[in-house]
Amino acid sequence: MVLVLGMVMLGSWVWGQDTIPQSNIPTLNRIAGEYDFWKLVFGIAAAVLAIWSFFGLKFFVKTKAEEWILQKIAKEANLTVENLKSAIKEYAHIAELKKKKILIVSAAEGQQTLKKVLDGCGFSNFEWVSISGVTNIVLQNTDLLLLNDDLEKPLSRDQIESVFEKFKTTVAYQYFGPKNDLPIAAYRTTYRGINLGLCNSADRLETGILSLLKII
Repeated sequence: MVLVLGMVMLGSWVWGQDTIPQSNIPTLNRIAGEYDFWKLVFGIAAAVLAIWSFFGLKFFVKTKAEEWILQKIAKEANLTVENLKSAIKEYAHIAELKKKKILIVSAAEGQQTLKKVLDGCGFSNFEWVSISGVTNIVLQNTDLLLLNDDLEKPLSRDQIESVFEKFKTTVAYQYFGPKNDLPIAAYRTTYRGINLGLCNSADRLETGILSLLKII
């Protein structure tokens, strides 16, 4: 700023002269060169400082805003901020689990009862396959096989066991149907290491699937 002010004063003085003395021209050229150099230096410094200040302030504001929001929510919910953060982390984890691929094995495709449950619970990555085509199934990034033993088109015990024989322990299994007489303990002995859940109630299916997805 001092340099610019000096140049302005010098320019005003020069403007008032009819002619510039020949002896002053080298001095003016030197001052003009130094002005251009320092103008460039201060220009770059100002730009860098402006960018740094913007992003630094943005991060600061974002961090403080998040802290304030967490504190307000925790206070309203009568929780500590740490407990609230844990709850949010768990919620995010469950949201990721519900994106994992589920292959539904049943006697028919697209049964509305099961589809309604999965859609309502937020599972977004599931496909149907007929039990008759189990021998031709090739698992691709599949995390869980859901054995859908529909009341109208049930699965036989032989069909269920054929799925276990086919895939062994490469995926987790969730049985969903009315049968409570499946020999789960015997299956876990015969197919060692198998992760198998049993559910005969639609309102408990979400919990059963998530429990399996958390451990595979």
